[in-house]
Amino acid sequence: MDKFYYRDSDSVHLWLHFLFRANHKDTEIIFKGEPFKIKRGQFLSSRNKLSKETGVQESKIERILKCFETEQQIEQLSFRSFRLFTVTNYDKMQNSEQLGEQLVNTDNKGKKGKKGNTTARTRKDSSKLKINFNFFLEKWENITDQDRERWAEAYPACDIKLEILAMAEWLLSNPKKKKSNYRRFVTNWLSRKQDKGGSLASNKPELTEEEKMREHYEKNLKPRR
Repeated sequence: MDKFYYRDSDSVHLWLHFLFRANHKDTEIIFKGEPFKIKRGQFLSSRNKLSKETGVQESKIERILKCFETEQQIEQLSFRSFRLFTVTNYDKMQNSEQLGEQLVNTDNKGKKGKKGNTTARTRKDSSKLKINFNFFLEKWENITDQDRERWAEAYPACDIKLEILAMAEWLLSNPKKKKSNYRRFVTNWLSRKQDKGGSLASNKPELTEEEKMREHYEKNLKPRR
């Protein structure tokens, strides 16, 4: 109710429509022959489709979407014929509703003389999250800061950020070589890189005097014409 567009019925209608349309769990569809993962809190649609589903004019749909995006209520990624919408803080909103339900259930059980357990584990160990490479969006999914810190400690000679980018480029160049376990793919890649001396500049061996002279010559002397 603290949002300025709360009094606009079309905006409220569209916002409720987003909450109803958003996926309650991760799903995967096939798009142009490739698997496309739609995460919890996301859904595919378009301005035209939203207009047909809500009865709100397309021009106003676009204005409301820009408003939602400015207010950080949603994120949208545009493609040629559709958009990928993400309801920000979707998990937080859903967890709040679930917590309320748990408290009510616990209170009801208490009245009946039964003990209720309201504690629910919502955090997952990052090592249990399934890392994925989304070929459609051309990016990694579910790589956490904890993963990066753990890899940096296990493979100190590797520039983790640089290697993750290199892995992504290799996968995009070899789309037929998809992996069933991307976490294993990452650790195997880093292990091989570590054995070869790593990718950090500090790990590169110092140049010999001959190599320094050759480098100086190449940088400062122009070849004769």
